[in-house]
Amino acid sequence: ELEGGALGGIILVFEGGAFIWPGVSAGFRRNVTFQPKGSPELQLELVTQSLQPLVIEVSSFIGNEECAHLIQRAAPHVAKSNVVHKDADVGK
Repeated sequence: ELEGGALGGIILVFEGGAFIWPGVSAGFRRNVTFQPKGSPELQLELVTQSLQPLVIEVSSFIGNEECAHLIQRAAPHVAKSNVVHKDADVGK
């Protein structure tokens, strides 16, 4: 709530489909605060890294411990990809 009782912030309303955060422009920053039910308040910064493809960086999305756990769990399922070159690209 702002001075004088006015409400501030963003309200996003959408129906059906999947929500895609608007990128605005490369380098655009938006601070977002929310509190998941039963959890402490989270303050995140969303930074648009690219519009095409749309890439949004989310600061403090997960901590170092959670990140290490995800990497450990995923590691057995990660393999080097096979790359196939077109004949015109061989040697480039």
